Amino acid sequence: MSKKLKIFSLVNREVKYTRLQIESFKKHMDLPGVEFIIINGSIDHRDEVNQICNDEGIKTEQYFGNTGLSYLDYGCSHYRWFVENIVRKSSDHALLIHPDMFFINAIDHTKLLSDKKIMFIPRYHVGLLYIWEGTVLMDCEFLNSSGLIDYFDIVGFMKGPQGLWSDAGGVSSIFLEKMSPKYRDWE
Repeated sequence: MSKKLKIFSLVNREVKYTRLQIESFKKHMDLPGVEFIIINGSIDHRDEVNQICNDEGIKTEQYFGNTGLSYLDYGCSHYRWFVENIVRKSSDHALLIHPDMFFINAIDHTKLLSDKKIMFIPRYHVGLLYIWEGTVLMDCEFLNSSGLIDYFDIVGFMKGPQGLWSDAGGVSSIFLEKMSPKYRDWE
């Protein structure tokens, strides 16, 4: 039996692409065994995001973070909440997609994860290979059962070999070092 695919978009600032993203999902990914969920962490547009999702029949989860944080820290907190409250509790496949990205074709998650456990867009910066958090397809059950979930920080910063700081996601290079290359890939 193949795993269900749950697609998550973490809306925390921009709402202008939410309806377009939902439309692209419905056109290309609204398939049996696939669910699209908006994690609504919007500070200024929460009601608007909820209304769009309600109008379009899309499930929402609510994230209420510390609104006193900087935008960057609030966004990082939103991603960490997603890992702790969604990924850690799932045995499905999950696709995390930026709220300003769209589907242009169907994604065969079963085929992509048939011999891999995570697919992502790589970043190379300050001497590090790490995960760009904009699009990550993962086997949650594998991440949890292997213990790799404890190293799955896709937003943290770290210094590279030359002493320069990475941008968001640099700390995921530690996760990639701990994971056998046979289980990860990018396309």
